[in-house]
Amino acid sequence: MKTLALVMALLPSVAASAFSGSGYKNFSVAVYARAYEVQKMDSLQWLEPLWNDISRQVKVDKIYLETHRDRILV
Repeated sequence: MKTLALVMALLPSVAASAFSGSGYKNFSVAVYARAYEVQKMDSLQWLEPLWNDISRQVKVDKIYLETHRDRILV
């Protein structure tokens, strides 16, 4: 639950940079984060460089967060 709260707190800042309306004309990009990655998102040292790499290479329109998998509940 702590991880989800942190992710929800980070989404406004991520959304400001990622969803600024400068996406692609002919397609949209969605990122799917499995429960394993969502669980790791409570560490900014893990999340920030990864997000910087992703957002530098593609313009992300939507992020899907998986909340459970293999008895892991995030």
